Formats: sequence, structure tokens, C-alpha cells
Amino acid sequence: METLGSATVICSDKTGTITENRMTVTELWCDGKRYELSGAADSRRGDLLLDGKKTDPRESETLRAALTCAVL
Repeated sequence: METLGSATVICSDKTGTITENRMTVTELWCDGKRYELSGAADSRRGDLLLDGKKTDPRESETLRAALTCAVL
């Protein structure tokens, strides 16, 4: 029998992140700016938001390069 004597961190997976390999990006820090990504975790639809407003990633060379690297 094993016991849990002095654990300080317990990781659990109810969302499928580990078991189903479904990781979801919700924020992106790039070039000193914080971008948010809207949309459901299981959807390929959503918007890229900067200061709560929809933004086009093509407007920033740095952001576009970061997203290209993330996709590859």
C-alpha cells in the first residue's frame, strides 16, 4: 500500500490536456503586448484580441513570425 505523506503539488487531468493531447493556448505575449485568443478549446474558430479588440496578426511582423513558428 502506498501513502501520500507530504505532497505539495498534485496534478490532475479532467480536461483531456494530457490524456487526449488537446492543449489550448489562451494568451500570447509577443513584443511586449498581451494577446488573448477567444473561442472554445475544441473549436478551430476564434479571434485574436489585443486590448479586448479583434486584431489582425499580419499587422505585426513579430507576431506573425511567432505564430508561424508556433504552427511549424
